[in-house]
Amino acid sequence: MEEIPASETGSGDTLIYWLLWATKSMLAILVTLVWSALDRRRPSYVFLNNFLITYVRYYVALILFSYGMAKVIPTQFIEPSYTQLMKTYGESSPMNLLWTLMGFSTPYQIFGGIMEVLAAVFLLFRRTVLLGALVMITVMTNVVAMNYAFDVPVKLASTHYLIFSIGLAMLFKKNLLALFFLRKTSEPVILPPLFKQRKTFIGSQVFKAVFLLYFGFTTVSGNLDYFNSIKERGFSAPLAGIYEVKQIYIDSDSSTMISSKLPMKMMIFDNQRPERLTIIFGDDKKVRYSASFDQENQALSALLPSDSTNSLDMLYHVDKNGKLLLKGIFKQDSLRLELEKIPIDSLLLVNRKFHWISPAPFNR
Repeated sequence: MEEIPASETGSGDTLIYWLLWATKSMLAILVTLVWSALDRRRPSYVFLNNFLITYVRYYVALILFSYGMAKVIPTQFIEPSYTQLMKTYGESSPMNLLWTLMGFSTPYQIFGGIMEVLAAVFLLFRRTVLLGALVMITVMTNVVAMNYAFDVPVKLASTHYLIFSIGLAMLFKKNLLALFFLRKTSEPVILPPLFKQRKTFIGSQVFKAVFLLYFGFTTVSGNLDYFNSIKERGFSAPLAGIYEVKQIYIDSDSSTMISSKLPMKMMIFDNQRPERLTIIFGDDKKVRYSASFDQENQALSALLPSDSTNSLDMLYHVDKNGKLLLKGIFKQDSLRLELEKIPIDSLLLVNRKFHWISPAPFNR
């Protein structure tokens, strides 16, 4: 029998997580049955019930706030990089397609984040729990649908968050039934505080305020730091851009030009990951290299991780006309390349802006 992988991969839907969920569910059912049988004469558990409701409220609120701020400060979905812009739909996984969509539309991402943050804030206060639960149901239904439709590996977690939000809304089922179906008036339901003694209640509120301020500050500052680091990586990329190969000379010190179909078509120096270089060859095959730069000597080195012989060591220079000149060794050959930078604004996805008035659908 094969060993079940237990290492973290970034996926929340690994086999070990599903087994843990099944095990915990069975244990919870077993403990509930035994507990109910041993203490069957007690009609209710008021404090434990309030504690469970409070725990679920704060748990999902903190989760939602974290996810929401990662969208308000757009770090969960990053705008498409140069490498991503040159990838075809057919080369993308469903999850990558969703990430590109969300990263491209920053306003939509921020809107989704605001809704998640609003739901989180409403859940933190007993008087607005119902409103928070309803907003959360709306938000999480969309999130769960996208996770299932695009095979995003957080199906297990997001489904639980949706179930939790429905459970919180069901605390007010009589009010919802009267409002939507019976057309009757209903008295507002305000959840009781977890601690009823004055000193304990005040102490819990002080702790709540301090903890939430700390959590909010660290969440916001962490996302801001990450957002700024993304921008700094782009600024530090010395050759960031999409380049079309115009000429290739067989020997770096000669003028012997390859006149037939060029073996290389494009070179993409990524703006978000400077260490990433993608070469598109004449047969449209894309190969990703791990690159490093020596900016002082204007030297470029690139290596294919799976093949150490497939490497590139060249000097680079950008002339006064903006052309990129590369001179050095690629694999076993001594080459000199002339490349022309493609303006990013020439890409339709980048230059097509928002229009209030559209004479006709622009769907290309």
